[in-house]
Amino acid sequence: MGLFDRKQAQSNLLLNSLDAIRGEGYIGYVKGVFNVEGGNAAIATEYLEPCDSCSLDDSVTTSDCEECDRSPEVFARFRAGRGDGVYTVLQICKPDNFTDSIGALIIMNQELSSRLIEMIYNGGTPFSDLDFRNSLNEDLMGYKISEMTANFLPGNFESIEDKSVLNAQVWIGDSSFSYCSHDSGEYSYINFDVKPGSYSLYLFQSKPEEFDAALARSMRINMSIPTERSFALLLRKDLETRMKLSPEAIPTIEVEEDRNILDIYALGSLSDTVMMHMNNMGFECVKNNMHITNPSKYSDLNFGTDVQFDFLTWLVAAVELGGEDEFNHMISEFQSFDFSPDDVQQIIKTAAIYRRLDISNLSERLLKSTD
Repeated sequence: MGLFDRKQAQSNLLLNSLDAIRGEGYIGYVKGVFNVEGGNAAIATEYLEPCDSCSLDDSVTTSDCEECDRSPEVFARFRAGRGDGVYTVLQICKPDNFTDSIGALIIMNQELSSRLIEMIYNGGTPFSDLDFRNSLNEDLMGYKISEMTANFLPGNFESIEDKSVLNAQVWIGDSSFSYCSHDSGEYSYINFDVKPGSYSLYLFQSKPEEFDAALARSMRINMSIPTERSFALLLRKDLETRMKLSPEAIPTIEVEEDRNILDIYALGSLSDTVMMHMNNMGFECVKNNMHITNPSKYSDLNFGTDVQFDFLTWLVAAVELGGEDEFNHMISEFQSFDFSPDDVQQIIKTAAIYRRLDISNLSERLLKSTD
């Protein structure tokens, strides 16, 4: 029996896990949306500098680069949804502590992703109870495709004796961040904190269907309807069994033994049909994320400074990519916070890292306007 012939618990596999996660008091915090322009998404458990040597072949899920230390332990990529699109990241955390995060749910079902963002725009809060039983009407198959390690960043934190208070960061976005330099706003990347440790990455997809035979013949090609990778779940490894994803419940594709099978499951075959959109959605995602993270929208909620900082870095990114309207909006926001010049510089530097933008030209102009 082949790997893909194995019977599974269909969509209950993911839903039961989400039920267990909810049962322990966790929610999904809508961290933001990211755009995919090349068909594939990627996840990294540390900040990855641009590396020309990591321009990956379309058929492999990870890199093992001596120049930049990319490896299966810190980097993995997979087909996003049915290809190009805008997808949503839910950080899995406690409602009273966003830094107490055990992972993330990446929603690549386009309809569900759009519905969540529309709900926020219509006055809803950026929280999900992770109950999607009424939204999923298809069978899903799932596999564990990677084990990753998240480490806190050294440097300024070496003097802190209790390392348990420190967080690592996870990055999610179009797979281009595996190798490209600052991209001038073509892509929106999502980052958030997790506790250092080992994490499992699961990928859930719809079952393949065949195109109508007459249509395929009329097009004179052999093709199948693109299989949608509907969800990816990053979960702290020590919680697998408690969250109904033990090795007995969900199969693992071992990289060493099933490299080709892993690549095909995660990325599809080169003959797959992949959806494409005509216009780059990076700037639209940045504006959406600025709206989603704006703490003034949720005055009755106790948001911490991390959420405020997220909003400000998205605001800086929107200014860099937009025009005078965005710039004037940012100046108004910065003045309302009464930031010092040092504060402004720190926000700009952080935005350059978090949003992977070259925004050095913005610094002087911004400082003059906030004097």
